[in-house]
Amino acid sequence: MEIEAVVRAVHSVFATFWVGATVYVTYAVLPGLRDGNGTASFADRLSSRFSVVSIGSAVVLFVTGGHLAGTLYTPESLIGTVGGNLVLAMTALWLVLAGILHVGTKRLDDGVGEGKVREPASDAYPWFVVGSVLGVVLLVIGVGFGYV
Repeated sequence: MEIEAVVRAVHSVFATFWVGATVYVTYAVLPGLRDGNGTASFADRLSSRFSVVSIGSAVVLFVTGGHLAGTLYTPESLIGTVGGNLVLAMTALWLVLAGILHVGTKRLDDGVGEGKVREPASDAYPWFVVGSVLGVVLLVIGVGFGYV
């Protein structure tokens, strides 16, 4: 099997998993925690596991995306083509997404350590909403990228 196809598949699977986990936490888990339906222990486990998913996915996306950009583009084609511009835009959005989700996870962690659930979940929620939107935008750009 061609290495490029494997790298693209791994890149796509991890990107989709990361965005899916973000959307799930945002719309299925955090609203319940904001309403007080959950324990600090649950929120702590959620935060820890989401951090592992987020950091792990970010590392895999960095490695696979770097490989794809390095093998498919020259510096001139990154700047001078639509495909190259999409790669640069996705890289910038990826960095923003990683930062936003890190802040959101830290907001959740901060209060959970004190045994609180509602306040930290409410503090983290807007960060996760923005992360969900950015993640979906990244996936849409990635899908559209296949048609350029």
